[in-house]
Amino acid sequence: MKLKTFRIYSSVFLTASMVFGHGEDHEPMPVYELEPFVIQSSPLAPEVSDLTQAWCIHQGKELDWIRGQTIGDTLAFDAGVAQSYYGPNASRPIIRGLDGPRVRVLQNGLDTFDVSAASVDHAVAVDPMLIERVEVLRGSSALLYGANAIGGVVNTIDETIPSHSHGMNSQTRFGYTGVNDGWNTGGVGFVDAGSFVFQVNGTYRETDDYDVPDFRLPDGTKTDFIANSGSETWTAGIGGSYLFENGYAGIAYSHFNTEYGVPNEEAPTIQLERDRYEFRGTIAPKSVDWLNNIDLQFAYGNYRHDEIESDGEIAATFEREGLESRVSLLHSFGDLEGVFGFQGNFDEVSVSGEENFFAGASGRNPTIARENAQRLALFVMEDYTLSPKWSLNGGVRLESFLRQLKGTDDRNDFSTSVSSGIVFKPVEGWSISGNLNYTERQPETAELFSDGPHLATGAYEIGDSSLDKESALGIEAILRRTEGPVTGQVSVFYTDFDDYIFLADTGNELNPEGNVPAPGDEALAERIYQGVSAEFYGVEAEIGWNVLEAGDLTIDLQSFGDMLWAKNTSENANLPRIPPWRIGGRFDIQYQACSLILGLTHNGEQTRTAPEEDSTDAFTLLTVRAAYNWRTEHTDTELFVRVNNLTNELAQVHTSFLRDTAPLPGRSIDLGLSVRF
Repeated sequence: MKLKTFRIYSSVFLTASMVFGHGEDHEPMPVYELEPFVIQSSPLAPEVSDLTQAWCIHQGKELDWIRGQTIGDTLAFDAGVAQSYYGPNASRPIIRGLDGPRVRVLQNGLDTFDVSAASVDHAVAVDPMLIERVEVLRGSSALLYGANAIGGVVNTIDETIPSHSHGMNSQTRFGYTGVNDGWNTGGVGFVDAGSFVFQVNGTYRETDDYDVPDFRLPDGTKTDFIANSGSETWTAGIGGSYLFENGYAGIAYSHFNTEYGVPNEEAPTIQLERDRYEFRGTIAPKSVDWLNNIDLQFAYGNYRHDEIESDGEIAATFEREGLESRVSLLHSFGDLEGVFGFQGNFDEVSVSGEENFFAGASGRNPTIARENAQRLALFVMEDYTLSPKWSLNGGVRLESFLRQLKGTDDRNDFSTSVSSGIVFKPVEGWSISGNLNYTERQPETAELFSDGPHLATGAYEIGDSSLDKESALGIEAILRRTEGPVTGQVSVFYTDFDDYIFLADTGNELNPEGNVPAPGDEALAERIYQGVSAEFYGVEAEIGWNVLEAGDLTIDLQSFGDMLWAKNTSENANLPRIPPWRIGGRFDIQYQACSLILGLTHNGEQTRTAPEEDSTDAFTLLTVRAAYNWRTEHTDTELFVRVNNLTNELAQVHTSFLRDTAPLPGRSIDLGLSVRF
């Protein structure tokens, strides 16, 4: 699909918007506001002043400002959040230096059913274009979401299953990005039919190789673009709900399809598709006083991607079929309220092909062809209000992890997570909170049994089947202000790990068969999974200031900063790929229908490097966005121009395996149009 297809999709979405947006009565479009200070990722939906862990929420115009090509790119400038950045098409969020199997990326609170946590070159199967809200919980969220949320949770929220009446309305987006000659469009439409609400959506995106400031590749070649970094992505979805007096129930289907280049020396292409079905319902029983709500969630996903070499041969195929279900019972007894629930995850994953890291190529570990996994968990969280100023919370999660592995013995493991917190509100609008948490995580199959070339990281990776479960004891303290012209939060945290599992560079080289390379052989860096004692500690700050409100003129200042230290205390060394310190801010200026945003972020030099790891230089990114918004009786339209990396600075991401071959994009002039009917 090239430009012609793009035009066809654009016409379809625009026509759909017209159809959904204009009923015979021509009533003005209803506007529904989500409460910005409630965390929807928790079934208790606490106000943010009652939350004992750090958070970020993005929605509305503010989400439009940061919306990127991937979810990692979208959140890369939140306090405490970095991105893995394996080029512009595969980028996961990194929270407080933790990534992969320690951070869960969710879609409406349930799994995205991809394999992005297994490798940095695998894309997250979520297109940020049409999501309505993103919530980031920094720090352990294992009580609700399992051991793989030991570092945090990123929950993308949409209205695929409508939870309230929408009337008849729709939204269409169009955009162009200059740095990669990229085009994108998307649309979503809602229609009510009595007690039923229906929704349809779709997106399309096409990009070429992206431009970068002039720099030299490791072999000395000078370049101003990154080869094999283009992509083509499309999504489609449909959903509906039945609304009743004390709840709703609905179902949805979505399809995600992308083909993208991987910008490393091997230059493979990944062809990926995923189908996802979701059911969600909630009911507030009237006959049971202590039972406030029953929430039911269910999702099923079917995923496949092929890694195709430049000669057209399929080097590896990943397939995943999964199901996740959650039942939550929200209850209250006087000043005690909480949630009790059950969660089940069922997965079947297979990897095939000559160039996969489960191949058992060297014979150190067995060949793993398939994994059938079951995670079953019970969890409870309780919140007790001692007084208007003091409240306590706590919870526990018990989780079993059963694995049937084709190629070696089955594994049955068990983990426990416990958390407690306290909130003190000395005066209106201020809160001081803290939490203490203990979390256990069982090793992933890749950490146990890898034995093969992993071309995405340019390494030969070797697992260790004797690895013990990873445990973490963490403490965090937060000062918040949620009211007044100046709001924000400052948090400090410390986490002590036993048997922290990471991929360590040995300094040796192996060939693709796992042997010492002979002269002229292909040589890959040897990396091994090992468990060590480790410490993570840091500080994060986010401050918002309403500088001026004078008639039609409003000026706001948003600023943030973070610092993180991560130590391998077993060997008195730094851990690899840890984000450097950052500081940033932006001015938001609004005058009548015009807005101007000036954003500046400085990333410090990272010299606290692990053995065999190079440092990265500091860089500063400047962004400018100007927009004009106009409204009619039936439409709300915004036209914007945004310039990213205005100074065309070379920016190499320390957390990326491609820091020396694929820096962040250079200067880009982007144009966009959003029309809400």
